[in-house]
Amino acid sequence: MGANVLRSDELPVACTLGATDGAARLARWRALSDARLNIRRMPDHVVVLYESRPDVHAELEALVAAERECCSFAEWELTRDSEHVVLQIRSDAQGLAAIVGVFGGS
Repeated sequence: MGANVLRSDELPVACTLGATDGAARLARWRALSDARLNIRRMPDHVVVLYESRPDVHAELEALVAAERECCSFAEWELTRDSEHVVLQIRSDAQGLAAIVGVFGGS
Protein backbone atom coordinates (compact mmCIF):
# COMPACT_ATOMS: atom_id res chain seq x y z
CA MET A 1 0.00 0.00 0.00
CA GLY A 2 2.91 2.37 0.53
CA ALA A 3 1.26 4.32 3.35
CA ASN A 4 2.91 4.63 6.75
CA VAL A 5 0.74 2.99 9.37
CA LEU A 6 1.06 3.97 13.02
CA ARG A 7 0.92 1.28 15.66
CA SER A 8 -1.88 1.71 18.16
CA ASP A 9 0.61 2.89 20.81
CA GLU A 10 2.13 5.59 18.58
CA LEU A 11 0.82 9.08 18.22
CA PRO A 12 2.19 11.58 15.76
CA VAL A 13 3.70 14.68 17.28
CA ALA A 14 1.33 17.38 16.15
CA CYS A 15 0.74 20.96 17.06
CA THR A 16 -2.86 22.06 16.76
CA LEU A 17 -1.99 25.56 15.51
CA GLY A 18 -2.58 26.52 11.90
CA ALA A 19 0.21 27.89 9.71
CA THR A 20 -0.47 31.57 10.49
CA ASP A 21 -0.85 31.05 14.22
CA GLY A 22 2.18 28.75 14.24
CA ALA A 23 4.34 31.36 12.53
CA ALA A 24 3.23 34.00 15.04
CA ARG A 25 4.00 31.67 17.95
CA LEU A 26 7.46 30.87 16.57
CA ALA A 27 8.13 34.58 16.21
CA ARG A 28 7.31 35.08 19.89
CA TRP A 29 9.73 32.29 20.91
CA ARG A 30 12.45 33.68 18.67
CA ALA A 31 11.95 37.17 20.10
CA LEU A 32 13.14 35.73 23.42
CA SER A 33 16.39 34.39 21.95
CA ASP A 34 18.45 37.36 23.18
CA ALA A 35 17.38 36.55 26.75
CA ARG A 36 18.13 32.83 26.34
CA LEU A 37 21.34 31.84 28.12
CA ASN A 38 21.62 28.09 27.70
CA ILE A 39 19.89 25.02 26.33
CA ARG A 40 20.59 21.57 27.79
CA ARG A 41 19.11 18.50 26.21
CA MET A 42 18.75 15.31 28.25
CA PRO A 43 17.27 12.03 27.00
CA ASP A 44 13.78 12.81 28.29
CA HIS A 45 13.72 16.59 28.69
CA VAL A 46 15.14 19.94 27.68
CA VAL A 47 16.14 22.71 30.09
CA VAL A 48 16.29 26.26 28.74
CA LEU A 49 17.72 29.04 30.92
CA TYR A 50 16.67 32.64 30.38
CA GLU A 51 17.68 35.91 32.00
CA SER A 52 15.62 36.59 35.12
CA ARG A 53 13.79 39.69 33.93
CA PRO A 54 10.12 40.47 34.60
CA ASP A 55 9.31 40.94 30.89
CA VAL A 56 10.97 37.64 29.96
CA HIS A 57 9.19 35.80 32.77
CA ALA A 58 5.80 37.25 31.79
CA GLU A 59 6.20 36.31 28.12
CA LEU A 60 7.40 32.81 29.01
CA GLU A 61 4.39 32.33 31.31
CA ALA A 62 2.07 33.29 28.45
CA LEU A 63 3.89 31.07 25.95
CA VAL A 64 3.99 28.07 28.28
CA ALA A 65 0.25 28.40 28.93
CA ALA A 66 -0.37 28.51 25.18
CA GLU A 67 1.94 25.56 24.49
CA ARG A 68 0.16 23.43 27.06
CA GLU A 69 -2.97 23.86 24.94
CA CYS A 70 -1.55 23.15 21.47
CA CYS A 71 1.42 20.89 22.23
CA SER A 72 0.03 18.53 24.81
CA PHE A 73 2.53 15.85 23.75
CA ALA A 74 4.98 17.64 26.06
CA GLU A 75 4.98 18.67 29.72
CA TRP A 76 5.90 22.33 30.21
CA GLU A 77 7.23 23.66 33.54
CA LEU A 78 8.41 27.19 34.26
CA THR A 79 10.25 28.22 37.43
CA ARG A 80 12.23 31.28 38.46
CA ASP A 81 15.13 31.94 40.80
CA SER A 82 17.22 35.04 41.42
CA GLU A 83 19.42 34.43 38.37
CA HIS A 84 17.29 32.58 35.81
CA VAL A 85 13.89 31.80 34.47
CA VAL A 86 14.04 28.04 33.91
CA LEU A 87 11.91 26.30 31.31
CA GLN A 88 11.80 22.50 31.47
CA ILE A 89 10.07 20.54 28.75
CA ARG A 90 9.54 16.77 28.93
CA SER A 91 8.50 14.58 26.03
CA ASP A 92 9.52 11.54 24.04
CA ALA A 93 12.47 11.67 21.64
CA GLN A 94 10.37 12.73 18.65
CA GLY A 95 8.66 15.50 20.61
CA LEU A 96 11.94 16.80 22.00
CA ALA A 97 13.51 16.86 18.53
CA ALA A 98 10.67 19.08 17.31
CA ILE A 99 10.89 21.35 20.34
CA VAL A 100 14.67 21.72 20.23
CA GLY A 101 14.34 22.78 16.60
CA VAL A 102 12.28 25.78 17.73
CA PHE A 103 15.08 26.84 20.08
CA GLY A 104 17.82 26.29 17.53
CA GLY A 105 19.52 23.62 19.64
CA SER A 106 20.63 20.16 18.64
